[in-house]
Amino acid sequence: MRPWHTLGAVCGALAVTATLTATPAQAVQVATGSFTYRYTDLDGQVRTRSMQNPTAALCITIEEAADPASTRPAFAPHNDTDWWTMVYDDAVCAGDARSLRPHGITTGDRLKLRSVKFLYR
Repeated sequence: MRPWHTLGAVCGALAVTATLTATPAQAVQVATGSFTYRYTDLDGQVRTRSMQNPTAALCITIEEAADPASTRPAFAPHNDTDWWTMVYDDAVCAGDARSLRPHGITTGDRLKLRSVKFLYR
C-alpha cells in the first residue's frame, strides 16, 4: 500500500471515530405512567410501592425482594404505564417471566416478581 493511501485510511478512521464520539447520547426513554407492586417488609407487613415513569429497556430489580435468601418475592404487579412489561422471578431479569400489557388490570397475589423490564410501546 502506498504511504498516501495509508495516511488517508488513518485520517478517515479518525474522522469516523471523532464523529461517533461527538454525537450526543440517546435520550433515556421512560415508560409514562406508574408500575405498582406489593411486598412483605421485614416486619411482616404488606406494603405497596409504586414506580412513577420508570426507565425503559433496563432491568429494574425490586429492592424489597432482591435477595431470595432473606426476602419474599414481590407480588400483585399492576402495569399502568404505556409500555409492555415483563416481570421476572429472578432479581436480574432472568428465569420465569410473564408479560403485562400497557394499562392492564391488576394481577392477583399469586404472580410473584423480583425484577421488571419495560420492553416497548
